[in-house]
Amino acid sequence: DFDLMRNFIRSEEYRLSEELHQKLLSLRVFHQVDNAIVCLLQQPMAKPYLPSRSWEPFRHCC
Repeated sequence: DFDLMRNFIRSEEYRLSEELHQKLLSLRVFHQVDNAIVCLLQQPMAKPYLPSRSWEPFRHCC
């Protein structure tokens, strides 16, 4: 969970300098995750799942 990691970095418990906070939080991985989340949130709502009839033999075999 990247929010948890951000909280650890900002935590007073680890006594990291402000400069180190900034360097860690500016790592590319945090920006990539943020961008991926924004992208996912902009996706249209999924259509309801309609099971394919081709799967019927597999559902009733057991």
